[in-house]
Amino acid sequence: MKYSPEDYAKAFSEIIAATADAKKEDMFKRFIAVIQKNGDGMRLKKILQVVRAVLVRQQGGRVVKLETARPMAEKALAELREKFTAKDYVEAVENSLLIAGVRVTVNGEEELDNTLSRKLKRLFK
Repeated sequence: MKYSPEDYAKAFSEIIAATADAKKEDMFKRFIAVIQKNGDGMRLKKILQVVRAVLVRQQGGRVVKLETARPMAEKALAELREKFTAKDYVEAVENSLLIAGVRVTVNGEEELDNTLSRKLKRLFK
């Protein structure tokens, strides 16, 4: 790895801020090409996650990850997304390691873990 995901995210956010709307798609394609050229293509998913988080935070939003044991119904997911602002990026993820419940992570730092797995671990400590 030539550069960290945070370095890529910082560089991309500065480029996007200085680019006209019409050329942003082209800049994104060039950004992906630079990542590939630097040999960091294997880490592309992580790099793009960090880029998304940086861009969302710059706009005053939060990155929210909702983990559930099973896929959520569209209606329930829509109701949950209404609890957040339009600037927030809300991602629903199915985590088969969870037995039941939900885990909400905000900006990768704050976590509300209301899962059965956590409750069982606390019970049998």
